[in-house]
Amino acid sequence: MEELIKSKEEISKDLKPYSTNPKYHALTMRLHRLKRKLEKTSESILRMEMLKQLRALTTLRRRMKSTLPNVDNIRIKYVRYADD
Repeated sequence: MEELIKSKEEISKDLKPYSTNPKYHALTMRLHRLKRKLEKTSESILRMEMLKQLRALTTLRRRMKSTLPNVDNIRIKYVRYADD
C-alpha cells in the first residue's frame, strides 16, 4: 500500500501542466542584481544609465511568459454536447 502511495506522489510531481521559464528567471535575477547595484551607487550619471537599463529589462521581462507549457502533460477537456 505504501508503494502505491509513493508511486502516486512521484507521478503527480511529473504531471505539472507548466514548468518555469529559465530565461524569465535569469532576467529576474539580473534585475534584482541591478536594483541592488543601483541602491549602492551614488554617482548621478551612472545611476541614470542603470535606470535606463532597468526600465529596458523590465519591459522585456513583461513581454515574456514566466511559465512554459509542459508538452508531455496535455490535458483534454471534454464538453458535453446535448442534442435534444
